[in-house]
Amino acid sequence: MRDHLQENLTLTRIAREAGLSESYLNAVFKECVKCAPMDYYINMKMEQACYLLCNTDMHIYQVAQYLGYDNQYYFSRAFKKVLGVPPKKYKEMPRIPSAPMQVSC
Repeated sequence: MRDHLQENLTLTRIAREAGLSESYLNAVFKECVKCAPMDYYINMKMEQACYLLCNTDMHIYQVAQYLGYDNQYYFSRAFKKVLGVPPKKYKEMPRIPSAPMQVSC
């Protein structure tokens, strides 16, 4: 999944590439990782978004495009849902340089 952060993966595609049914993949993933595969994938995207917002000169719309979102609005909603703040506010927040953002399920 980490190699496909710039795409819009679906549970169907992940299951197919893993050679598993969607329901079995969901069950095994939830047992091992403690969250659904798609939640895990979205959280990885948001970790990457946090990195890009804080460590590059990319604008929010560029981060959204880079991570495979069709529009900045949808990306901003997804970002806020996971992190609790919109990307613009997150980008403006003070940081501890050695503390990367960790998003969990």
